[in-house]
Amino acid sequence: MIITVNLITSKNLVRFFFFTSLLMGSFNFMGQSLSFGYVQGYFGVTAQDAAWLLRGFQSGTIITSIAGIVFIKWVGNRNLFLGSAFLLLIATVFSFTSDAFNLLLVSRIAAGIANGFIIAVSTQMYLSTYEGKARMFGTLNTVAANISGMCLGILSNSLFTEDYGWQFNYYLAVPVLVFIIVFSFYFVPDAQRNEEVEEDWISLIPFSILIISVFFLVMFRQQYQGISNLKILISAILAVVAVAILVIRGFTHSKPLFDTRLLQYPGFILAIIISYLSGAAFVFNISLLTKLLGGILQMPMRDVFHFINFLFLVVFLLLVITIILIAKKFNPYWLMISGLLAVAYTAFKLSRLNPQFSFDNVIAPSLIGMAGAGIIATAVIMIAVKSVPQHQVGKVANFRSVAFTMGIALTATDLGRLLDFERVRNFNLMIRYTDPGNPLIQERLNGLVAFYQANGYDANEAYDAAINGITGMVKLQSFFLGVSEILLIGCIISIVLALLLFVLWVARNFKMKLKLAKLSIWLLVCACFDTTNIKAQKTFTLAECINYAFEHNPLLNAAAKDTSVAAIGVQRVTGLYLPRVNFVSAFQYYISKRNLLVEGGSALAPSTLPEGDPLAIKTGFTNSWFPALNVNQLIFDPAYRNSYNIALQNHQLQAQYLASFKIDLITGIYKAFNTCRLLEVQAHFLEENITRIDTLIGLARTKYEKGAGVKIEVNRVEVTGNRMKSELINVRNNYSEALLALQFQMNYLERDSMILESDFTIAQVVGKTDSLMQQLLQSNPSMRIESQLLQTQIILADESVKLEQARAKPIFGADAVLGFTPAANTLGKIFQGERWKPYSYIGVNLGIPIFNGLDVKRAVEQKKIQASQSRNYLDQFTNEFENERRTTYIKIKNAYERYRYADANLKLANSNIELLHEAFINGVADNQDLILGENDLYENQARYYNDLLELMLSGIEGLRVTGSFNTQAGW
Repeated sequence: MIITVNLITSKNLVRFFFFTSLLMGSFNFMGQSLSFGYVQGYFGVTAQDAAWLLRGFQSGTIITSIAGIVFIKWVGNRNLFLGSAFLLLIATVFSFTSDAFNLLLVSRIAAGIANGFIIAVSTQMYLSTYEGKARMFGTLNTVAANISGMCLGILSNSLFTEDYGWQFNYYLAVPVLVFIIVFSFYFVPDAQRNEEVEEDWISLIPFSILIISVFFLVMFRQQYQGISNLKILISAILAVVAVAILVIRGFTHSKPLFDTRLLQYPGFILAIIISYLSGAAFVFNISLLTKLLGGILQMPMRDVFHFINFLFLVVFLLLVITIILIAKKFNPYWLMISGLLAVAYTAFKLSRLNPQFSFDNVIAPSLIGMAGAGIIATAVIMIAVKSVPQHQVGKVANFRSVAFTMGIALTATDLGRLLDFERVRNFNLMIRYTDPGNPLIQERLNGLVAFYQANGYDANEAYDAAINGITGMVKLQSFFLGVSEILLIGCIISIVLALLLFVLWVARNFKMKLKLAKLSIWLLVCACFDTTNIKAQKTFTLAECINYAFEHNPLLNAAAKDTSVAAIGVQRVTGLYLPRVNFVSAFQYYISKRNLLVEGGSALAPSTLPEGDPLAIKTGFTNSWFPALNVNQLIFDPAYRNSYNIALQNHQLQAQYLASFKIDLITGIYKAFNTCRLLEVQAHFLEENITRIDTLIGLARTKYEKGAGVKIEVNRVEVTGNRMKSELINVRNNYSEALLALQFQMNYLERDSMILESDFTIAQVVGKTDSLMQQLLQSNPSMRIESQLLQTQIILADESVKLEQARAKPIFGADAVLGFTPAANTLGKIFQGERWKPYSYIGVNLGIPIFNGLDVKRAVEQKKIQASQSRNYLDQFTNEFENERRTTYIKIKNAYERYRYADANLKLANSNIELLHEAFINGVADNQDLILGENDLYENQARYYNDLLELMLSGIEGLRVTGSFNTQAGW
């Protein structure tokens, strides 16, 4: 498209204006959209919902940045630009003032649409200021504006969002938008001339469907952990259909929006692939470098941010240098190859995961990699342009823009899954080699067992700790290995792309046949579109579940802030005896001056004034000023000690409320976590039984098919097997419900599935019963946080009585003043030195209450009644504790007795099964006996695990009753 701007002023000012607009649009693409992670906690929404702020804004920007090319013809430059700018400003204001997530989401989508239109108009207007071959450098400048704006957006997020909130980048965009709107009346032309605007507006529909379906495809793939869901299939079909329509229209339309005939040029295809990968690498490298520095090297996050920000400056500098080199006729192919090799070197160097932060290990590779990224981002557009005929150069920008921004947008939302997939895959591979029969593992295991035994562990505890240590080591190594493998893959891809570019350069310069190059490129395209089924997982121990709940429960965080408020209250009370210093100033202008009234015969009256006659003498001034410095010091306040004690007890009370909330949370997590672990044991038991019953079913069917049995025996065995399988399904469903209860207690809203780990055994549950029952018998209410909380309330009430009584006692203090009273009839004379005569005094003040309308007496009576109420509440809790202690003791005792019988019956049933199988083999028992034995085992296992679950839950309740969770709650 060629658009000629009616220059009102110099081209440089016009270019500066539209370059600023492009910079702002690209800044919004990353700066505003990346703050979605902080919105999750602000509005209390899930991470999946918050991610739509990113997807909605970026998809709207991508679509309208292309659609704007068509809308310019329909609406006009200034109308489209001004309308979009006003819409973006309104949507931005709604964004940082919205109090509901849905309103914020709608405003972000609207802002994304407007942002894309601004980018489209700014790009076309900026390019229209270049003519002929100079237009190529205009294109490079637009690329530099895009990348620089994105760097500034990420930079702003890392520097300001955490300290100033997620709205900061919205505030930052407002003054720039106002500047753009004001000057757009001056710089943006009303009409266009020499129009060659895109006419293929119908392609906007499949293009929009393609972008939205791709975002939905990524979202559903994350949500359903794979590609087998119907929603994923529908999204994929829509994407394929949209691509097919765009390809067909690109070949058939005379002026297509996306000229797919460009795909016949291998250099163009390779440039588009590199554009997508460079956008993906832009996000991937920053995220992975942050994980390496903060995770492996344990650098503080503030230092990590400073280092990343420095790398952004390097990228911007290399953009400028690359543009200068291209202007000096440097070959873009060799620039691109150099950039790819620099990225490959960085990926290889960082994949070695050296645990020391040094110039050779981290700084030099990072600088080289970022330099390569800056070169790639600029050189890729030149390669794409040089790969197509001159008359089709204008069609390149659409492809490159979409490929680059899609690489950024998709990687920003799907990066975590790739890392989790590599970690889980490596863990599953490595855990196979931790068999205790392996002599190397056995040697390592024996060494760890000896180490733990030397530190006071018994044999069983030392063995369990050694196993957990080896497992943890494997998990850590699997993650690091996954990071290393991903970096190596990036290194290989960069080298392959560099080799393909070299082949294309040779073919371009020496007229070689391109069959081999085309084949290599299409193979690379197929590899890039390969889909991997990723299932992210997170492992939690019981302690990690509790810590996660403490960190992510908003009510707990609110209660913790109450404790901080109370602590500041103590500091405020301690500051009552600090002196108060104030400066006061009053300036007065008198409309009528003051008069001094004297009477004849008085000392001040003139002798000529008759006795008894009044005389008004003007003594005031028109202007008066009274500046003064006051100092007040409290010497004695009888209420101070009581106020201080109340503040201390209130601080302790808030800490006790926080501990009480934590104890309730810990109790719920204990119950849900251990229920899940017990159900896992039961499921394993049932799976073993089902395997055995399936064998029995196979034998019964074989006997029936050979005529040695009857059909009813087969049916009865299958009924028994179905009962076992139904019970297994119920156990798994109960596990899911218990896991949901655990996630609710933890406030776990992430998409990653949870894997629970602990040293849970049935013997531990049963073995703690006797000691717990003894603790219940010896427990007393003072061990409970509720009792301590009520005792604190009693102390508060008693201090409140004393505080009210102190109101009837005298207060003693001191004050001092230094002031001036300059005055003059003319304002200019008020600053004359003779008029500034200071006055000062120092004194003491004493306040003695004499009568206050019986208010103190009645307030004291009120507080005494409230103190009596608190004591009544404590007595009531003592009675409730005694009943609760006895009830819990009886529940544990009864559950333990039932469990003992259920355990004995289950062992007998298991023994009977073994004996019956032996008898069946020897021909003493038949299928009927085996069926009865399996049914008996089924009933006893159900009773056994139900009684064990009741015993475990009663035991956890007993721990709460005895105050055993106080320490974990920090009390």
